[in-house]
Amino acid sequence: MKYLSDNLVYPNELKQQNISGQVLARIHIDATGEVKKVEILKSLHPLLDKEVIRVIMKSPKWKPAKQNGKNVPMYISQPVTF
Repeated sequence: MKYLSDNLVYPNELKQQNISGQVLARIHIDATGEVKKVEILKSLHPLLDKEVIRVIMKSPKWKPAKQNGKNVPMYISQPVTF
């Protein structure tokens, strides 16, 4: 969450239009903790969707899920509020 708040940039043109709300992203993280894919499940505005995808794709490695002691791929849903 700290990474997201430190790196998200709210486009100025959307600030002027008072567009705010929440984008919901689905993130696919592989067994090594690398982000492989980001899908937008709930869109607010195309520019905000692009910003969420940009920041999540550049995020550092995540802690992968474990099953029976082995790292496994996982999907998580991440809400992002603007």
